[in-house]
Amino acid sequence: MVGIKVCVGGSCHVRGSFLVVQRLKELVLRHGLTGFVSIQAAACMGNCENGVCVTVGDKAFAGVTPESIGQLFLEEILPAAV
Repeated sequence: MVGIKVCVGGSCHVRGSFLVVQRLKELVLRHGLTGFVSIQAAACMGNCENGVCVTVGDKAFAGVTPESIGQLFLEEILPAAV
């Protein structure tokens, strides 16, 4: 199981964390990874100036956008889930 956390704190929320979560859900469904990937909302991750913050397992990523989450998915999440 690949655990993904997306910050939904104030700064990340303003920067589009809801849309990042929605896009992640779409990608998980499209790639048939339901049951292999867990997406959770997280409180502030302490990197507000660089949000949206996302963790994939033990790796932290900042500056994630709804547009860039697809690349992160292909490079980090998909390989870890299959």
